[in-house]
Amino acid sequence: MNFPIAIFYHSLKWQHKYLGTDFSEKYFFDCDYRINAVMNYHKKIFEIFGDIGLGQEKPQPEPVIDCCGGILGKAVFGIPVVFHKDSPPDTMALNITDTQMRTFELAGDFQERFPFRDFRLQAEQMKNTYGEILPTYDIYHHGVVNLGLEIRGNELMLDGFTRPEELKVFFNSLGDGILKLAEAAHKIFGKPPFYKLGHCSMSMFSPDFYRQFVLDVDAKLAQCLKPFGMHHHGRTDNGHLDAYKELESKSGVPIEFFDLDWNADISYFRGLFPQTHLFYIMEYNFLANANYMEFCQKIEEIQEKNKNNKTITFIASDLDDGISESSIRDLANAINTVTGRNDFA
Repeated sequence: MNFPIAIFYHSLKWQHKYLGTDFSEKYFFDCDYRINAVMNYHKKIFEIFGDIGLGQEKPQPEPVIDCCGGILGKAVFGIPVVFHKDSPPDTMALNITDTQMRTFELAGDFQERFPFRDFRLQAEQMKNTYGEILPTYDIYHHGVVNLGLEIRGNELMLDGFTRPEELKVFFNSLGDGILKLAEAAHKIFGKPPFYKLGHCSMSMFSPDFYRQFVLDVDAKLAQCLKPFGMHHHGRTDNGHLDAYKELESKSGVPIEFFDLDWNADISYFRGLFPQTHLFYIMEYNFLANANYMEFCQKIEEIQEKNKNNKTITFIASDLDDGISESSIRDLANAINTVTGRNDFA
């Protein structure tokens, strides 16, 4: 898999303010509206940053389902979703009881329920209009801990102590549900080039929790949904990385890429995963306040720890009015200066 050296993405709030894009239900379930909105976004970014290689002068339609990084995929499991005009959808925990936890599973008729039913109808419309639909991966872009917290609520934090065997059954059921969802999605939307296992919530749990309750499920997912990568958001200590390395050994499947936050120990990561592509998520305050020289120094430091600029992508996301146009230009120019690459997306 080939990845660009950097990805820049403006926040939904910025897009709503400057483009008028409405990110409520209309955006996600009216494919004509969404496709036009995405083309307008690429064109606007080109008008501002085309000179440094961002945006598209003549964007083409992208007929693809958008689940907003997996948020709407969670709704397939019955998790309520609240939409907003200028920000991503929010989810609300189901807070199922102990009894419900023991028997919870993905509904057998999920393909006929919201939102999968609505996505299927969109897919049919896009195929008729554009002759194709591009594969989507984010309808099942979540791990069992992320899902478990949304379904079980905060009680999940205690279940490992109070009902460990039931928690294993619960996570296994969620893993089976993810595989059923993926199978159905592949038939309708196509098989994506990769699968991303989302562990945004794993930083709230210990590496031993991962080994005891999650590792076996992740190994099954990795074997069935490959090539795959990991998304670990929030605090990353080396113990989590050690646990994820055990996933490779247990599943027999290499982790092709890793999303890691600003605070990760890149040198330690590279010692464990010398060939894995690293998506390095840059910290908002640094993006907002650093100058060109500080960007260069930071990129050089990261590159020295990473060892190879062919195996890293810098992520600058949620860009808004708090990050100036000059800061974005300085970052892009610093990446180009240090790495010799300007293949931005």
